[in-house]
Amino acid sequence: MLRFRPAALAVVMLAFLWVSSTSTALAGKPTPCPIGACINGPVSYASGVVCPFPVRVEPLIDKTVLHTLPNGDLFITGRLIQKATNLRTGQSMTFPRSGPLRLVFNPDGTVTDISLGQVLWTFFRQDVGGPGLFLFKGRVVIQSSAEGFATSVSHVPNEIDVCQALS
Repeated sequence: MLRFRPAALAVVMLAFLWVSSTSTALAGKPTPCPIGACINGPVSYASGVVCPFPVRVEPLIDKTVLHTLPNGDLFITGRLIQKATNLRTGQSMTFPRSGPLRLVFNPDGTVTDISLGQVLWTFFRQDVGGPGLFLFKGRVVIQSSAEGFATSVSHVPNEIDVCQALS
């Protein structure tokens, strides 16, 4: 997901989707998320914002489905393929997301993101470990503040620094 203030923007967008899908959720049916609804994109970042070079992240295929759980948490499943491109060199990498992503909205306004597969995540300077663009493979838990900044990232079994790979 990635950011545009990805964590912050994703949280805002998902909160909007949650509010707009409440009636559907009460019916127990998942809500489809077309490109631009669950996953932002495409989005470009200037040099130094995420990577030392300008980079674009875009969804190539977005067949994601948003499920609102009875407690208000969000669960995202379905197929998503994203591409990250170094806009200086044209070099790109493609990333299929696998596994579900769960967003837990905590009472204090913080959000806990739990990915159980593979997820592309954007970090900014304000985020712990930022800035950067990372592919996490395996279970990862990212805790974000009420302002949308990542405050902690669990130990990730397999992590790829996409900025480094594209440089």
